[in-house]
Amino acid sequence: MEAHDIIDQYDGKFVASVKPASPEMVKLVLGAPEEGYDGRSPWVWIRLCNGDLILGVFPQGDTYLNVERDAQE
Repeated sequence: MEAHDIIDQYDGKFVASVKPASPEMVKLVLGAPEEGYDGRSPWVWIRLCNGDLILGVFPQGDTYLNVERDAQE
């Protein structure tokens, strides 16, 4: 998969950016605890306005700061 943006097909508005995550950062997030502030969220389902379904987890606190560069590159 290549990095790309998701644009709403009906009104042309930006919805989200998609970028592959590096294996190292995936391991970091998945290994982070759900408890406390510096870990990760529980697993969640996210449905986009176009109907796409995403299984996701949100890095939090220090974990977020550690993966932010990977998401931007």
